[in-house]
Amino acid sequence: MAASNQPTATRSVVIQKTIRKHMHSEHAFNAKTSDGSIPLVLVPKYPLLCDTFVRIPSGMWVLYQKWNAHAGILEPGLKMFWPAYYRVSHIVTKHAVTYSAPVKRCATSDNVMVNIDISINFQIGPTGDDAVKFVYMLGAQRFNELISQITEEAIRGLVHSVRHDQVHDLREEFANGMKKDLNRKLCNYGVVVHNVKVTNVELPTKLSQTLEHTTAFKTKMEEQEKKHENDMRILLNEETQLLTAIQKANDRKIKDLIALKERELIKREKLRYEAEAKMEVLCIDQKSICDAQVLKAAGQKDIASSSATAAATKMRNDAMVLLVKTQREYDQKVKAEEIKQQALIDAAKKAAEGIVAAGDAEEKSAESLSLKRRFDYLTKKNAVETELVAKTKMVISGANGESLIERLCSQQSLSQNAACIA
Repeated sequence: MAASNQPTATRSVVIQKTIRKHMHSEHAFNAKTSDGSIPLVLVPKYPLLCDTFVRIPSGMWVLYQKWNAHAGILEPGLKMFWPAYYRVSHIVTKHAVTYSAPVKRCATSDNVMVNIDISINFQIGPTGDDAVKFVYMLGAQRFNELISQITEEAIRGLVHSVRHDQVHDLREEFANGMKKDLNRKLCNYGVVVHNVKVTNVELPTKLSQTLEHTTAFKTKMEEQEKKHENDMRILLNEETQLLTAIQKANDRKIKDLIALKERELIKREKLRYEAEAKMEVLCIDQKSICDAQVLKAAGQKDIASSSATAAATKMRNDAMVLLVKTQREYDQKVKAEEIKQQALIDAAKKAAEGIVAAGDAEEKSAESLSLKRRFDYLTKKNAVETELVAKTKMVISGANGESLIERLCSQQSLSQNAACIA
């Protein structure tokens, strides 16, 4: 790893410059300086008592005051009648500024002193309020001290965290980390950092020479490795050719085996066709024998069917004769039974007619029979009561006595009526 031969850059200085008239601001911003100073803010001198008109330049922030108090930002153009209590206080550039910040003798983690050049691209803005914050809260001189301190501190801290052989590899990491850190610290003052670059990394001379020798040795090692790779490639080519020849010989053997396999397959197909032909002949012969046996069995079936039909016809005829005979005998039995039952029915009808006649007679004499039966009942009851009175001594009075007398009287009258009817 060789060190860069570029010369170490000069540190930029951000300044606030005084100009005679504000119309000279564009020339003051664009003028080259030998000491590397960069004007960010221009302060015009106090005007006369009164100006007829004032021209405000474009492309920059123009701040003005009224009675030495901030009054706002002027738009570019011609301003008529400009009294002395108005004055252009500050003119701030809108252009992006490239700030060079070389840091010398930064110690790495292995205590190697390294010189690093940093290029920072920043801008004041993008609004007029940012320009006001920059002028009244920070200013060009304090901004120069702040950005110098921040960049040097950040670079020394980052360099101290790596070894000397890792410094070149971490340029992008340095730049991104510093850009985030600067934007975080300067955004409150209206400054925006657009880009940070590590332009040069310079190691000590002896270390650079050692690294050059190491690089040359690594180059020779790489050449030897390439030579060995070429020799290996030649050996691989030779082995590939030999392997190709073996593969071709194997391919020929495989093709011969495939041809032999095809011939054997053809022979096997021929044998299979012959066997199938023999099988078809045997199948035809066996089919003929089977057809003959089928015809013979069909004839035997017809004979058996005829014999069975004749036997079935004879059995059916015998059954019909027996059925007719049985039916005649049954009809005779049925007629005899019908005659017997009819006689029983006639006898039952006559008996029923006698019962009906007796019922009619009984119906006619039902009333007489009813009186007679009641008479018999009362007679038997009187006899029981008379016997009871004869055997038992009792005195009957009151309602029960009256009831008994009435019953006896009624019974006597009934007996007389029954006697009359009889």
